[in-house]
Amino acid sequence: KGAKVAVVGEPYLHEWTDRDGNVRRSIRVDVRELDILAAAAPVEEQDGPRTQSQDVLYDDDCPF
Repeated sequence: KGAKVAVVGEPYLHEWTDRDGNVRRSIRVDVRELDILAAAAPVEEQDGPRTQSQDVLYDDDCPF
């Protein structure tokens, strides 16, 4: 989160039906290349120095 990225791939429209029977749509991308262009903004130190592993933020909702 918070980092600029460049994505190369093919976008497509994904359609599904939710639990209530409503048709939903979203744009998805079949990614061929993903480059991180800039790091996220630094976070203030809280308890001691940060290590490299603390700089990386992971999002469990991210599909890749």
